[in-house]
Amino acid sequence: MIQKLGAQRLIYRAQISNLVKAGLIDQAVHVFDEMTQSNCRVFSIDYNRFIGVLIRHSRFDLVQFYYQQMHPLGFSLTPFTYSRFISGLCEVKNFTLINILLDNMDKL
Repeated sequence: MIQKLGAQRLIYRAQISNLVKAGLIDQAVHVFDEMTQSNCRVFSIDYNRFIGVLIRHSRFDLVQFYYQQMHPLGFSLTPFTYSRFISGLCEVKNFTLINILLDNMDKL
């Protein structure tokens, strides 16, 4: 059973990766949502990678959504992802969210 769930996680990750490479971000979001709602165990790295993709494609509304979703699960962003997120928010001048992120970083 455990091996099956691990294999399923790899399948989800591969699907997301292929969709991102094809530029199909909305479909990748759908697959990521499906993965998080399945029996498949999701890790902090899954959120960090996916949030990184969303940042790269300037989908900050979704970045904020998944960022808020991961905290109750006990996950946090890596310093690299925090840096990319804050940099992207500076470009779109979302200083309110930047302050929230900096406060959250202080709590780590």
